[in-house]
Amino acid sequence: MKHTKRRILSLLLALIMVIGLVPASVFAADVTIESVRAAILALSVDPSSYTADDTERIEAIQADFDALSAEDQAILDAETSHPDTGQPLGRVLETALWAVWSYRTVDNSTTLPDGVYSVSSDPALASSYSKGKSTSSRQKPWSVKDVTVTNGKAVATITVESTTYTDLWMGGKTYPKTNTSGNCEFAGVPIDLNSTFYFAGVSSSMSTPISFSITSEIAEPVPVTLAITNNTNMFKLVSATAATLADGSGVLTFALSGTGYHNLFKGTYEE
Repeated sequence: MKHTKRRILSLLLALIMVIGLVPASVFAADVTIESVRAAILALSVDPSSYTADDTERIEAIQADFDALSAEDQAILDAETSHPDTGQPLGRVLETALWAVWSYRTVDNSTTLPDGVYSVSSDPALASSYSKGKSTSSRQKPWSVKDVTVTNGKAVATITVESTTYTDLWMGGKTYPKTNTSGNCEFAGVPIDLNSTFYFAGVSSSMSTPISFSITSEIAEPVPVTLAITNNTNMFKLVSATAATLADGSGVLTFALSGTGYHNLFKGTYEE
């Protein structure tokens, strides 16, 4: 009889779990500082060793870290027990997280007109960098030196106040240094403006690449979708937007159906 009761209870519990009446977390193992510490100690301290396939695993460890109390998080953010680095365990996890985030698809489309933008342009470009939880005093500031927009796509020149960096690593791709003197510069990096991106700097004075983040800011024109009212059989518009620039001038962007157009002329249909 007891055996039958236990079996019935087991079946009821399984049914409850299937239909979702009890959260799965109730049956999951408790997250402890010891379990999170062990997971971090197993991580690589080299950001370039990660791939996009590691994203789910690393974000799960970060979620467990976030579930800890503030006191336990502070302990891991101060503890330097990883055998491969003198940096805190919180920084080791952050390095892995930023590494997998660097694989995110970069949407470098922009409404800015073609041209080069910098701190002295109109609109002006600004950027700020972060070294996160790193306690190293040797790391130098990074910034976006300028952004070049061509056909609505933005690429950046990233610079660092150092002469020892040889490459910039981001999302599995390496961008070599593009200047020959002064502070190191890395040109041709696709950038999603007005957002934060993650990368690692490869330095001749460091044993592994160092993770950083940069946030860029620039006033991108906000496009307004226009209604199309005069289509002909030969010239057919499929979309049109207008945007106001920082100097008060306007930009019209539109697309024609077809691939055979070579030139456009301003004027009326009759002209």
